[in-house]
Amino acid sequence: MIKGTRMIIVLSLCFLAQWLQAQKETVIQGRINGEASKEIRLVYNKVPFINKPLELRSQSDSTGKFFLQFPLDRPTTLDFYQGGQSISILVAPGDSIYMNLNMVDSQYVYQFSGRGYKEAYLNYLNYMKFDKDVIRTFHDKLKNLGVPAYQEQVESWMKEYNKVLKQNLKSVDADKSLQKLAKEMALIKEANYYLIYANFQKQKAVQNQESYVLPESFKKVLDNKELFSIDYTPSGEYQNFLLLHLTTLGPQPQGDMCAGVLMFLDFVDSVYAKKSHDELMGRVLWEGMNNGCFKEMKSYYDAYVTTSYYPDYVQTLQAKAAQMVDLEPGDMAPDFEFMDKEGNTHKIHDLRGKVVYLDFWATWCGPCLQSMKLSGPLKEHFKDNPNVAFVYISTDQNVEKWKNHFVTNNGEPNMWHLGNSAYAASTAYRIQTIPRYVIIDKNGKIVDANAPRPYAPELIDILEKEAAKPYAP
Repeated sequence: MIKGTRMIIVLSLCFLAQWLQAQKETVIQGRINGEASKEIRLVYNKVPFINKPLELRSQSDSTGKFFLQFPLDRPTTLDFYQGGQSISILVAPGDSIYMNLNMVDSQYVYQFSGRGYKEAYLNYLNYMKFDKDVIRTFHDKLKNLGVPAYQEQVESWMKEYNKVLKQNLKSVDADKSLQKLAKEMALIKEANYYLIYANFQKQKAVQNQESYVLPESFKKVLDNKELFSIDYTPSGEYQNFLLLHLTTLGPQPQGDMCAGVLMFLDFVDSVYAKKSHDELMGRVLWEGMNNGCFKEMKSYYDAYVTTSYYPDYVQTLQAKAAQMVDLEPGDMAPDFEFMDKEGNTHKIHDLRGKVVYLDFWATWCGPCLQSMKLSGPLKEHFKDNPNVAFVYISTDQNVEKWKNHFVTNNGEPNMWHLGNSAYAASTAYRIQTIPRYVIIDKNGKIVDANAPRPYAPELIDILEKEAAKPYAP
């Protein structure tokens, strides 16, 4: 254990050193003409999968000038807020971008200059002269157009976009590198139009319990290998492409959650280029951890923390992993006071001498309720066995909703609520997601802190084996 901890610390320090060396001071400054003392916010969602963005606040002076300086370790997209309006700015470490803002028809109009301004300005011009108008009608077309009509619409959009892009590249005096990137990102824009439509149609099919087949005409666009070689993760549009591609054309797992996570990890490993791979792998690992799959995907995690392009992703996952140390078989089960709907308190200790199958659930949790429906054979098998107890512990914040829910009132014994033990019990049992199941033996010790679901075929054998063991008070 000490050796493993030391290794994690050494790796963390190595990544920290690399990160500190890569950081460069970056500046966003400018002037809001005609407006003084305006609040300025710069938001950086550095680790998108935890959705806890960093925020830098300032205020323009009496002449409307503002100045923001911050360290940056890699190119990224920042959200710049002033008043009630915002734009996204693509910034690289060491950039010093100046923005001149003028209010025109109740909307700010921007002019960019300074070191590294061209890509940010190009993205802004593309939005103002093309994307803004498309967005206004996009959802309606998405919902109402069939495949041929939608494809015609995309072809029309792309024809217009390429005209606008050509003009905007001239406006910013783009060099060859930026021209090449802009043309590559036009491919991504086109792919996103098709992926958004495909994803929308796929969700409709799932709701109707139907299968979805990607149109052949879409495949011609989405099978273009150049899409994956671009590997330009700083762009919000490219990140959208990666997520849309993974969720729309990636694996379609059914059944076991952790098996599904492994399918996604395998897919990411085999399809995407380095930065894109590390972007998506970090997200999938995080989801896997939240769904209790850390053991199953440990080899992927170990590889990721030693090779990832994103040291901040690594540090986030390592911090999460430190919390994922499972309760081991043989550990005493944490015990707390739980509450029934009449307000009486209960403890797991009260069930000593019985094998306890804990079910952490909530009234709003669809998978929880579905698992309960599928638990019939399990309950029938043990209905006359006094050595096995099923305990249902609700995690609902709305206690009244739990008290009045049909599951709570279905006649089952041991319908409990976390009550005042919510935080302590959730932490002790590492409840990250629900449903979550735990098996405790007759002596109050952990058998399995991440037990099989109630419909798993192996569960009956596990409970029978434990029920046959003697109780040693």
